[in-house]
Amino acid sequence: MNTLVVFFSRSGTVKAEAQKEAKAVGADIAEIVCHKNFKGIIGFIKGGFQAVKKRCPKIEPINI
Repeated sequence: MNTLVVFFSRSGTVKAEAQKEAKAVGADIAEIVCHKNFKGIIGFIKGGFQAVKKRCPKIEPINI
């Protein structure tokens, strides 16, 4: 069975953890890349607003 770790990291913290987990279990890894900037407090607020409004930002396709 193949395993894939898929993650989105707003600030980079999740990316490091996802890489560590993928390495531990021998999995492939794929990052969800968003076209909008969600960094910092403004990004946090924008992300929360979009979640409340049930809006999904555009993301780049993952080629797996």
